[in-house]
Amino acid sequence: MPQPQKEDWLRIAEEYEKTANFPNCIGALDALVDANYCFVTVDVGSYGRTADSNIFTQSVLYNKLVKGSLNLPEDKSLPNCRDKTPMPYVFVADDAFGMGVHVMKPFAKKRPRLKKKKVIVLATCVLHNFVRLRDGIRFEETLLSCDMTDIPVIGTGNPSLKSKDIRDKLADYFVSPSGSVPWQYDMI
Repeated sequence: MPQPQKEDWLRIAEEYEKTANFPNCIGALDALVDANYCFVTVDVGSYGRTADSNIFTQSVLYNKLVKGSLNLPEDKSLPNCRDKTPMPYVFVADDAFGMGVHVMKPFAKKRPRLKKKKVIVLATCVLHNFVRLRDGIRFEETLLSCDMTDIPVIGTGNPSLKSKDIRDKLADYFVSPSGSVPWQYDMI
């Protein structure tokens, strides 16, 4: 699979914003997929018992992310938001992954403002299900024929204050008039 270029990341971000109301999102990690669930990059060859986060931190994708050589677009402010602070493009991941400036994961249960964060996570899940039910899942769309290149193996720590700040700003955005959808609280 060819490495995505800046234009590819921008297209993926546009698709996530259009289909999931999530600006500046450039993929979902477990396997890296775009908004249409098409693989962007894969890591083949790890043992089944190896944790996803360990596989990720040993991947070429992670190595390039850390080195700043993924050709990611420049930071961009969130749409219709009074705070015009440029925000990085991010991958979304589950709690098993380490959080970083470009990797966002859910809030841990021990975080303050949990109720607000829980609403956001639930709203995100409801939005996901709504989109899948509205648009349907057509089996034939899941059949892709493409060459897959192995990503060789390559090392995380606690999330930085900057990555926590980015996650907080995204969370605030999704419950603000600019980032919320009218029905999100009715679905919880």
